[in-house]
Amino acid sequence: MKHRLHWLAFLFGAISVWAQPGDERLLNLSSRGFVGTESEVFVAGFVISEGASKQVLIRAIGPTLADYGIPGVLIDPELKLYDSSNNLIATNDNWTSTAEATFGTVGAFALPAGSRDAAMVVTLEPGVYSAHAAGLGADANGEGMIEIYDLSGASQLLNLSTRGRIESNRSLVISGFVVAPGAESRRLLVRAVGPTLSNYGVENALSDPAIAVVRAIDAVQIASNDDWETFANPESLEAIFQTVGAFALERGSKDAVALIELAPGAYTMQVSGVGDSAGISLVEVYDLIQVGAPGVSVAASVATTDTEASTPPGEFTITRTGDVSRSLTVDLEFGGSAVMGTDFVNVPSTVTFAAGESSAKISIQTYANTVSTQSSKTVNLSVKPGSGYLPGTHPSATVAIVLVPGELFLGNMRPAAGIVSTAFGSISIQLAADGSTSLINMSFAGLSSPQTVAYLRMGVPGDNGPDLLRLPNGQVVNARWDFNAAGGLTSAELVTALREGRIYVSIETANFPAGEIASSLVLNTGSVEFQPPPAVPVAADEIADDTQAARFLTQATFGPIRTDIDRLKSIGVNAWIDEQMAKPISYLSADTVAEWEAVPANGRGNNNARPGFYHRNSAWFKDVMNGEDQLRQRVAFALSQIFVISIENTQLLNWENGVTAYHDVLMDHAFGDFRALLEKVTLQPSMGLYLSHLRNAKADPETGSLPDENYAREVMQLFTIGLNELQPDGTLKLNDRGLPIATYTNETIQETAKVFTGWTFASANPNNDNQFRRSARDDVTPMILFPQFHDDSEKTIVTGRVLPAGQGGVADLRDTLDTLFEHPNTGPFIARRLIQRMVTSNPSPGYVYRVAQKFADNGSGQRGDLGAVVRAILTDYEARSSEIAASGSFGKLKEPLLRLTGLFRLLPVSAADGRLDIRGMEGLLAQEPMRAPSVFNYFEPNFTRPGAIAGAGLYAPEFQILTDTTAITTANMYYNHIYGSPGGVSMNFSSILGMANDADQLIALLNLHLAANQFSADTIAKLKAAHTDLMGTTSAINRVRAMVHLAMAIPDAAVQR
Repeated sequence: MKHRLHWLAFLFGAISVWAQPGDERLLNLSSRGFVGTESEVFVAGFVISEGASKQVLIRAIGPTLADYGIPGVLIDPELKLYDSSNNLIATNDNWTSTAEATFGTVGAFALPAGSRDAAMVVTLEPGVYSAHAAGLGADANGEGMIEIYDLSGASQLLNLSTRGRIESNRSLVISGFVVAPGAESRRLLVRAVGPTLSNYGVENALSDPAIAVVRAIDAVQIASNDDWETFANPESLEAIFQTVGAFALERGSKDAVALIELAPGAYTMQVSGVGDSAGISLVEVYDLIQVGAPGVSVAASVATTDTEASTPPGEFTITRTGDVSRSLTVDLEFGGSAVMGTDFVNVPSTVTFAAGESSAKISIQTYANTVSTQSSKTVNLSVKPGSGYLPGTHPSATVAIVLVPGELFLGNMRPAAGIVSTAFGSISIQLAADGSTSLINMSFAGLSSPQTVAYLRMGVPGDNGPDLLRLPNGQVVNARWDFNAAGGLTSAELVTALREGRIYVSIETANFPAGEIASSLVLNTGSVEFQPPPAVPVAADEIADDTQAARFLTQATFGPIRTDIDRLKSIGVNAWIDEQMAKPISYLSADTVAEWEAVPANGRGNNNARPGFYHRNSAWFKDVMNGEDQLRQRVAFALSQIFVISIENTQLLNWENGVTAYHDVLMDHAFGDFRALLEKVTLQPSMGLYLSHLRNAKADPETGSLPDENYAREVMQLFTIGLNELQPDGTLKLNDRGLPIATYTNETIQETAKVFTGWTFASANPNNDNQFRRSARDDVTPMILFPQFHDDSEKTIVTGRVLPAGQGGVADLRDTLDTLFEHPNTGPFIARRLIQRMVTSNPSPGYVYRVAQKFADNGSGQRGDLGAVVRAILTDYEARSSEIAASGSFGKLKEPLLRLTGLFRLLPVSAADGRLDIRGMEGLLAQEPMRAPSVFNYFEPNFTRPGAIAGAGLYAPEFQILTDTTAITTANMYYNHIYGSPGGVSMNFSSILGMANDADQLIALLNLHLAANQFSADTIAKLKAAHTDLMGTTSAINRVRAMVHLAMAIPDAAVQR
């Protein structure tokens, strides 16, 4: 670097001697670089502008460079001058006294007598010329320099272009030029061309040139570039190239460009190869001032604004140079991540300078932000090429918009109550931070008939509340909803209703004019970039007291009992889990058959004798009340609410051999491999019947039939990945507009439906086509493939994976399930749902993240280990912390069925004939085993209760089945079993009858077993007062019954914390 700085000093040291004030020329152009022979001859091109002829001094310096510390110089340069037709005009080997006479005049450094440098003085007409320097003699390679000095004339030296070799180990091409002290600075285009030279037959072109412009006086770098398309808007640069006569650069090439405005002084342009690359490069300098057109530049005069109404807007200032005596209209182009009309107010695409004006301003006035994440967007403004001007040295600028977070509300649209439809959809409302406006996006598919209208309405689906906003028909993109008074509500009341979950969307169709699909809107959270949550303490393994034990067992079993409490306290949490995982499995299929064999009534008779659902329910209650494998059964119950089948489907009703075989699969895999479970569920005949992919055939062009899409849709939507992309903590992954990113499209469903074709009962003979649809039922054995009914074409499934044609149905199934299993959504998706079923409706993102990490890797490199997932759920700090349990967002409304099993485990039930004929659950509790009303379970994971719960941004799934009616019927069912023997089933109070007169002891026991000691002091005081009132003539058994009934009726016992 030392010799390079020395070079700058001698190159420009004497220029000021002869430069006169007011002279606005580029006084001289010079280039230094490696000089060789043949294709590596050093070439400098220059242009003389229109006007008079010009006398120039041209020198090729080699030997004298050694006097200035330049190593490896060219010993004997030869200089040749060519015109644009490649005609040789002049040549020189060794300089002469005629040329020497001009050196001092222009300030060129002297050449020692006898040096073998070359020089010539020539008078040239306007045009294009090139000076070639080559080495003579045995040592024809080395460092050399070509100089071009302007001796006279009004014409200008417009540009310099130099072609030379860049070597990987040492050399640069250095072009020097001087801006004379004049009235204004010079606007220059500088280029270092390598890759594009290949288009002109240049061999060994430099693959990736880098350019740097350096001020000579202090060696400060003032501009640099190594990829021309990154310097400014490519269209603007291309317009400049065309105007100055420079050849075009290829898009995607790595040529380098800079636009610079330079004050008078001396400068160098240094060109090197990126990554130490080598090759031939062309170095060019163009004087844009001489082109004549004014230059238009833009700057961000207020570079940052935000979406708060009180913040000043962003601002661009546009300036023009040159002649300002006439008006000028300039074309503008807006870009960046901010969207005009959505993120900021519309701005004209032109700006006009009045005569005499040299600057204009454009304001960027933001809309209130609707994006729910703290982030920023950009507005890029570029000067487009146009008539009468050129983009200036700063043709673009950027204003940043800081987004003050808004709120995101989502709804997953489902068929309305009583509607049979396969339609689905989603809606998002992005509410501005100030509550003044919102953006609505909605997509849907599968409507049974043409859409007639879509409305936002007050209330919840089914209410038929007042209309608030009519949405455009079809898919809705960025529809703005300003919160003006509507539906009898003020704007503030509308915002409150949205936040409290009291606004829903309904899409009406020709077939269903009252609404085919609908959804409430629920507050959601998400982010564009994921930040891992902080670590939390490790929960203690020891269980210190009865309260902690009962709380744990409420999460992990069907109700705490004394023996389990004592065992858990004795061995600790992890040992208890280990013990549970090793327990023999209670298989519902075998126990159901045993129930039927003992009491055949209510089964199926005739030629197809088999159990009925009464037998299965009896067996299920006995297993969950008395089975030792409590944890496995509790997990299987949770899984049955994710991988839903239901006897509400008539093809399953009273086909209990298939339903119980399906339940056995859930039991087998409760602590097993999720991928294996997914395949077992997929091929289980009961699931095939329920979601209609059993006997699902490929498309038939003759009949127009298409594959059934049910299972293809639900295996993604409900069983693995969900509707939208998730972060690793289960929160939404948002795009740069703050909107959810769909995991799949309707086309994905259609393609995936082809995967699930060709499968039927295992009893069928694959060699007999007729048996595909007509074989006997086998509800137990996994389905088999009939290849001739499978669609073997190419398929594009979720994530864009392509299944090749002809690989067969088994491979298609394997690849599809593998893709879903490996999808990044699957871990957090399943983790959240299992946590909701076992611990809390609103797990923190950190809780979901920690459990999902165990799904991703159980600690031994295995993905999808459900045993590790269940352990992580139950041992997490959030599940075990009593401090977190006391927070208002933790816990869940107990499922009514689990409240019933908890009661029956405390006070066991029995019947004279041995069968537990517990009827009416689907009506009274709105919950019965294996009898969900739809594939969406008894309740949905994202359901929220309109009002305070929704307003707090919380989910409350179980509240979906707590209605004005079920609040009464559930209490009545508990009452009936406490005071009577419905269906011949009686409760046994013997274990607590001795406490009838001891209010404290009885209330403490009920508090522990039914509420994990969550009764408040006020509740306990009221229960004691009630007990006192019963002490008169009430019998002991009725006092106990009354206290149990009151304990089951109070809110404290209905909530799990």
